[in-house]
Amino acid sequence: MSKVSRLIPCDADTLVRLKELAARRTTPSGTVQRARIVLACIAGETVQSIVTRLHTSAATVMRWKGRFIESGLHGLMDKPRTGRPTHLDSAFKKAVLEKLEQEPPEGFGQWDGALLAQELGLAKHSVWKLLRMERISLARKRAWCVGTAPEFAAKAAEERGQGQSA
Repeated sequence: MSKVSRLIPCDADTLVRLKELAARRTTPSGTVQRARIVLACIAGETVQSIVTRLHTSAATVMRWKGRFIESGLHGLMDKPRTGRPTHLDSAFKKAVLEKLEQEPPEGFGQWDGALLAQELGLAKHSVWKLLRMERISLARKRAWCVGTAPEFAAKAAEERGQGQSA
């Protein structure tokens, strides 16, 4: 026969909030699972019955039970994770964006990721990643002007001529 789980001290307000967490459809599934584990422990279920009913492991039950005893409801939330630090710092971003404002090298009509990377001595994958993050599409950097008026071509030529002499 399994041991009965150690009882968790819990006031009425916390119990109501746990039940809300477990029942709310907008709560992340991991948090719902943790709330159900703690509610089962509060109800006095054995660890093995919780494991079987919630399809989890004994270590998981003990971990979340311990975190709840230690930190209350706040202990059921995910702890912040550091993750891998980004290598796309502000200097990298500034260098790429400044280079985009310049004209492309002789023989090229426009910039692309590989050309930017070559000119700056950077990894092309990092340049493309920055361009995606900034929502910059180098291929769509064109202007189109289509006129439907009969005298459009004459007016456009006239304005082009004025722009060059000014």
